[in-house]
Amino acid sequence: MKKNVAQNFSEKPTGYAKTAEVFGITHQQLDRWVIAGCPREPDGRFIPAKVREWLVQREKDKQELARVRLQKAKADLRDKRKVTQERRQRMRIKSGELHDGKQCDASLGEVLMTIWAEVEAMPDQGQAAFPEIPNLATVLREIVNKSAVKLEAYAKLHAGITFKSIKSSDPAS
Repeated sequence: MKKNVAQNFSEKPTGYAKTAEVFGITHQQLDRWVIAGCPREPDGRFIPAKVREWLVQREKDKQELARVRLQKAKADLRDKRKVTQERRQRMRIKSGELHDGKQCDASLGEVLMTIWAEVEAMPDQGQAAFPEIPNLATVLREIVNKSAVKLEAYAKLHAGITFKSIKSSDPAS
């Protein structure tokens, strides 16, 4: 719209030529407006006030569409950056530069469970190796249980696992 922007727009129907003149556009531009949805009376004439309302709404719609497109572009960019960061991290893990936290926790849990199984067997192994020492298994169990508290706290914190406690008395008694 090139001229008459501040003008009061009439409620009286006008023809093609007059409408084009009021809005300062060509007949071809008015044809494009009609195709785009510009309101027109059944007899083919235009009411300039309705055309003006349509133009204002059309401009608001364009601005809203531009705002939505900008938001989408920003969201797409954030997603693309996140994917790129995740891809880089996976490449660093594959190259050995980084270790995957979940895999490390799982591996640590397996190692700690293996160590625990070996430590848990020590009192019985000690008693079997030195049968001449009475109550060796009981003494070793007490030592293992004291150390187990620290080991279990570490395992729970770093690998999310817990151990069953060793009985402090000799199973033979």
